[in-house]
Amino acid sequence: MAIREQDLEVIHAWAASHVPVEVADRAHVHAVVDGHRVTIFEGHRRTPESQWQDTPVARLRFTAVSDLWSLWWPDQNREFHAYEPCAPAERVSTILAAIDADEHSLFWG
Repeated sequence: MAIREQDLEVIHAWAASHVPVEVADRAHVHAVVDGHRVTIFEGHRRTPESQWQDTPVARLRFTAVSDLWSLWWPDQNREFHAYEPCAPAERVSTILAAIDADEHSLFWG
């Protein structure tokens, strides 16, 4: 089973809600889907003409067999590790809430 379209809509809406409109020309949060994984990136640029500098924030993995989402955090080498404090969840919104809570400062710094 592929990632449900409704889950992707929730993820994209969540990402879009993380940057105020007044700085949208210099900052963004977006999601990139790759098979059963969705990587959340935070992007910045100095001026509207500058290149975007994207940094991975988190990775969500969907396991079709169990119908569960899991959360992964990136280290300084951009390698992802399971985020143990957050158990796999049926609802992607549960995973996104764990990113927002960022109890161990692994996602937003």
